Amino acid sequence: MDYSTGTELWKYQWDFIHNPEGGWHIFEEVEEGEMLYPQNDLDEVLSVIQEIKQSNINGGAINYYLRFNKEIYAFAENVELGNKTYDYIMIDAPLLNHEEGKKELVSDRYNLGNVTTKNIPHSNVEYEVIPIKFDKYNYLNDTYEDAYFHVYVTAEDVDDLINFLFYQTFSIEEINTGITDAINDGEGFNATGAACNICIRASLHHIANDNVLFPYAIGSEIGAQGTQSYNGKISGVGRANNIYIEMAKWVNSGIYSDLANYESTLNNYDYQEWIGYCEENQTCLNNRQSAASDTLINSAEPITEFEYIPKNVTINMDGEDCNIPNFNDLQNQANNGYIIVGVRRNTGISDNSYNSGHIVLISPYEEGSGSDDNRLSYVSTSDTEIFFPRTVECGGDIKELGWLLKDFAKDMEWYRYK
Repeated sequence: MDYSTGTELWKYQWDFIHNPEGGWHIFEEVEEGEMLYPQNDLDEVLSVIQEIKQSNINGGAINYYLRFNKEIYAFAENVELGNKTYDYIMIDAPLLNHEEGKKELVSDRYNLGNVTTKNIPHSNVEYEVIPIKFDKYNYLNDTYEDAYFHVYVTAEDVDDLINFLFYQTFSIEEINTGITDAINDGEGFNATGAACNICIRASLHHIANDNVLFPYAIGSEIGAQGTQSYNGKISGVGRANNIYIEMAKWVNSGIYSDLANYESTLNNYDYQEWIGYCEENQTCLNNRQSAASDTLINSAEPITEFEYIPKNVTINMDGEDCNIPNFNDLQNQANNGYIIVGVRRNTGISDNSYNSGHIVLISPYEEGSGSDDNRLSYVSTSDTEIFFPRTVECGGDIKELGWLLKDFAKDMEWYRYK
């Protein structure tokens, strides 16, 4: 049936139509023409927002202290979340959900294409509506079905709130301390040469206690004198080239289809290096199998910890049009506690192996707090000045914070930790 021309009903109207005898009580204290209005309840709004965020951090599995077994219809003004104050947030959860029916909360990683514009009853102002989906148990036929509630926010705040809800954030102190420790780890590993993969995987370990960027097949220490080795999801020996491939395979499939020959050659180089490692490691020798090389050095576990950041800005560098992310936005996100990495591969070959690629992490930066010397900026085709971000740079003999270089910006792929 086509309901596209139907009339939108408030919940009390729907209940009355389907149960008129039991629904008369809803009009006992309602004047003619009166509508239901959201309650001004800051505590309720903060509670629900934090519950959504925490559930996403925990992989989408609903926490059973969540209170989506009742209706929620509340708003608040000047809501402080992270380092930002939101002018207005409203929560509308019109569907009752029985206690035994709570299964899983999922975000579906809603993007701007899913956001709609709508008025709310007590205001003529239009707000953006972010839909959130969860599985609701239907006890009549013993099945789960999609149920929704909605988060209303002003148009200028919608991107920030989506990022806050669906991505992990950390305090600036946690990030800065983790970066400092990671740079020291890189120095300890290779004081006079490249250690970008060491610094960035150590940064993620120190900040988020996550080892995903460590190699899968070869347990690796944090620095030179580590007492514990870690395994992650990166193929081969875990260099930037390997990280580039694994990110493309699991997170950025649009570029992965063009990397078959590169990956095959890289696997062959890495397999030979792995064999050399095994000859000096009895545990590795004991675990060796007669399987294909990529089975031995590549993890089959998907990388779900990162999300691809589109390159939706065009700038002209040295007479060449280049697509990059909006670095202004990425620096702002890093300043608000998000972890963002950029990685590039290298196709040059020497010493019977690919030359090293490169990986960086965007560091928080307070404008005006230090020298902006050597910081690059370009005007985009949409006439916006794009400033290059502050990054953790461990690609040479000096491990430090520095401004992203244009040669790296041209062909890096960017990912946000979630």
